[in-house]
Amino acid sequence: MSTGSGVAGSSARREYERRKAKDEEKLREKWGRFGGLAVALSDERSHTKSWDRGAIGEERLGARLNALAADGLAVLHDRRIPGSKANIDHIAITPGGIWVIDAKRYKGRPELKIEGGILRPRVEKL
Repeated sequence: MSTGSGVAGSSARREYERRKAKDEEKLREKWGRFGGLAVALSDERSHTKSWDRGAIGEERLGARLNALAADGLAVLHDRRIPGSKANIDHIAITPGGIWVIDAKRYKGRPELKIEGGILRPRVEKL
């Protein structure tokens, strides 16, 4: 792990840019000299667009966490997990402990759903 704090959302942003470029290249190959027009008139694929939304969410959360950083609070962003392609979006280091934060950009408010109970095991889902 490097000593820098990293840039929030940078790996998601790189993956979005990589996928977008690949999608555009495929359109240009398919449509030949009309490729530029095909790119301009086409919507992004939902899988590609989801990486953009994810990067935006990570960037926004990273900015909020950076604004909270002070003495006794350090924040690291976009940390690679050794031996894996995965990463940790944010790590907050406080006197009370270390918090690992996986950012997701959901719509709406979080809701706790409780299922089961008397005859079935109680299951709580967020």
